[in-house]
Amino acid sequence: MDKLNQSRGKFARGIRFIPPNLWEERCLFVGAKDNALRHLTRGEFASQAASSGKTHPIFVLQRIGNAGHRLCPCSSKRLHNQRYIEQGCRLEHTSYVIARRTYLVEECVFQVPSDPGFLWSLRYWGRVPENCLRDGS
Repeated sequence: MDKLNQSRGKFARGIRFIPPNLWEERCLFVGAKDNALRHLTRGEFASQAASSGKTHPIFVLQRIGNAGHRLCPCSSKRLHNQRYIEQGCRLEHTSYVIARRTYLVEECVFQVPSDPGFLWSLRYWGRVPENCLRDGS
């Protein structure tokens, strides 16, 4: 992420694609297509009724070694006592602000697929500061 830190300032919002080898824990991406999420979570996330054009954010839970990551989808709907990103949170690297409470669907963890179509659909929104993550209880 040193390259990201170097890009702060007026160019930081222009960062859109980041290769997985630069992803860190708590990075947030938007644009993950529901049909891909349904496949990656073995049908547990993104209802069948959702059109193939809909998307959800994804959150990096953990970095595993040099190239692996544990990810989970995010939702604006609370399903259980999930952790969430607080509304109004200003993201690191981009200064984007979370418009509404965003729940981490950690029951549907998956790893980064090698599908370039999935990766290219993702847009980097920033890194969630630890103080913006809340317990769901």
